[in-house]
Amino acid sequence: MCLTRRRDGRRGLRGLAAALAVALGFGAFPVRAAEAGTASIALVRPPAGTQAEFQRDVVPILRANCLPCHNKTSAKADLLLESVADMLKGGESGPAIVLGKPAESLLLRVSTHEVKPRMPPKENKANARALTPEELGLLSAWIEQGARSSGRANEAIAWQPLAASVQNIAAAAITADGRLAAAGRGNELVVYDLGLGVPVARLVDPTVGTAHRDTVNAVALSPDGEWLASGGFREVKLWQRRIPTAGASSPAPVGAPTVLTNAEFSCRVSLGGTEPARLLELKGTNVLAQLELDRVVEFAAATAVRRTNQTEGQWAAARTARETALKDLPLAVERRGKAITALAVAGTNVAEKRVAFERATGERTRMELALLRAERTGDTNQIKAAGEKRDAATKALEGPEREWKQTTTKEGSAEEELRLAALGLTRATLAVSGADRRWADAAADRQTAVEACAQALTAAQRVATNSQVTAAWFAEGQLITAHRDGSRRTWNPRTGAALDVFRGLAPGSEAPFTRPQWRLVRTLGNETNSPFADRINALAFRPDGARLAIGGGDPSRGGDVHVLEPIRGDIRYAFTNLHSDSVLALAWSPDGRWLATGGADRLARLLDTASAQFERVFEGHTAHVLAVGWSPDGRLLATGGADSAIKFWEPFTGEKRKSASGSGKEITGVAFVSADQVVGATGDPAVAVWKVGGDKVRDYEKPADYQQALAVTPDGQTLVAGGLDGILRVWRGTEPKPVWSLGPPTKEPAVGTAAQR
Repeated sequence: MCLTRRRDGRRGLRGLAAALAVALGFGAFPVRAAEAGTASIALVRPPAGTQAEFQRDVVPILRANCLPCHNKTSAKADLLLESVADMLKGGESGPAIVLGKPAESLLLRVSTHEVKPRMPPKENKANARALTPEELGLLSAWIEQGARSSGRANEAIAWQPLAASVQNIAAAAITADGRLAAAGRGNELVVYDLGLGVPVARLVDPTVGTAHRDTVNAVALSPDGEWLASGGFREVKLWQRRIPTAGASSPAPVGAPTVLTNAEFSCRVSLGGTEPARLLELKGTNVLAQLELDRVVEFAAATAVRRTNQTEGQWAAARTARETALKDLPLAVERRGKAITALAVAGTNVAEKRVAFERATGERTRMELALLRAERTGDTNQIKAAGEKRDAATKALEGPEREWKQTTTKEGSAEEELRLAALGLTRATLAVSGADRRWADAAADRQTAVEACAQALTAAQRVATNSQVTAAWFAEGQLITAHRDGSRRTWNPRTGAALDVFRGLAPGSEAPFTRPQWRLVRTLGNETNSPFADRINALAFRPDGARLAIGGGDPSRGGDVHVLEPIRGDIRYAFTNLHSDSVLALAWSPDGRWLATGGADRLARLLDTASAQFERVFEGHTAHVLAVGWSPDGRLLATGGADSAIKFWEPFTGEKRKSASGSGKEITGVAFVSADQVVGATGDPAVAVWKVGGDKVRDYEKPADYQQALAVTPDGQTLVAGGLDGILRVWRGTEPKPVWSLGPPTKEPAVGTAAQR
């Protein structure tokens, strides 16, 4: 519908105005249809006792015939019909409805064709049709009953099962140590062990029979691998990984041999007595690993070292920026001083030239008066002489006038230069202040990171000292070791990589071994009652795992971001209508303070989560922003879009760097693998690495189909990607060939909250 009002307030020429309104497709003011000879549509009232409700009864009527022209993105005549509040507020013609009075409600009057403009118009781009008598009767009853609204629609959705062939990977995530990966396959959620190259769990919500009823659109793993979040239609599910202390597998042998061999994995274990235990090649003396640290402690130490290096780089960058700002400040002071001097000189010159100009102007005026007096006498000789003097005075005026105008122009330029110099000084002063603050913050972060790193390394050394191996055996494709402190640890027998640690066992205990279990802890929202407007498109854990960002929104209406505390399941704060369309991508800065978002509105935005405030917008993409990623030092932001471009930005100034090119289709994922290189997943299909703002560096082995998901460890050494071919590919370092190509689980897992392979 398209409702407007006449603005001049006059009542004449109603027929002509109505005819023009119809011809133009809108009305200047309501006109009775009877005046134009057109009958209104009769109402058919609903059965007595029918209670009409906005979402259930009215929205379906409006959706196809009214909302295409009266929504947030296309509000004809400033009228919205998406909510009762919108209708009461109205548009150019005033309120669309009057509570309890359908006969006075403009929405009903134009819909019944009682008044013009008749809605919807006969010819319209939305193919909207006139409302039926039954629909108009229900609309009238709803207004008469007070325009009841219960908020968002709460009708149940008739879900249909997805075909078994739907195995495309729409979302993927990886732990910070590169040990575990998760992939959303259709409406299923599978966890993989990237050390062993096997699926270890298919997560199942027992109330659904799969992970979600809808496709799994977003997945995130906490850095330590304890939490997994998955998103579907209006819901987020949180799964937790628990390491048990008892199970039903082989116990540790008593009196294990000094050397344990296994031909399947071509390795042997040397317990070494008082020496550190080692994993050796079956034939040869090469050491694959020393079996001293458990995965958790080892990962914490590596993370602390990496964080220390990051803060060192951030501190150095802040110091350089501060030094630059301090150098710029005296230059700004000097410029302002010169501008003040130049303005004073220009003012003096203007004053001097004005005196000469005014003197010459006065002389010409006197000569003009003399010429007038001579003309009154009629004496030709006097007139001629006076005219010559007037011409000479006019000629003499040209020089002073020109010089006065030149000095005036110079004075104006000097005033503008002083204004710019003062502005530059203000900016330079603020830059120094900001640089001082950032340098101080960076120094504090650096000191904190150094102290945390020292503690992590000390803890790692303590574990190494107190975790002497007392026994070892092979089970379920893993090497299992028993330790003096009563713990059990698991290892990858092919690489020696530390896997899991089982604590809480008494020294010498023969407690059996079992794999970690996943369980569904909580579900936030559902199809009828949810804080989320529509599908969840993006999920991201903060680098410390203490917060989860959730991105979504109402398509073409608005994009929202919610920030959740995983342990308690509380939404701490939200950015509603942050974008004008759905949020499609999220990424936390390495220090966890900043959150970058990408949306279907072609924009990327920066949020300060410390103050829960919007910080900056990045404009430049010509299509949906599908991916965002931070450099390891947090000094660069990369965005990938459906316009096939990867763009680079300085996040705290908004300055755009040169874009990377080389993809023929959408950039669906982007992440830094080093300070100056990014990896991108594309629809070409391809997974490739580009230099920051430059050319392509290398291609990984070409996938078989369109790539939809990409995840990379913080050190850039392990990356996973998946897409329409249903294969999760795993690459290490710069090797072009994947170390694993992981398809759907081949064995049907057991039924349970988190079914195990």
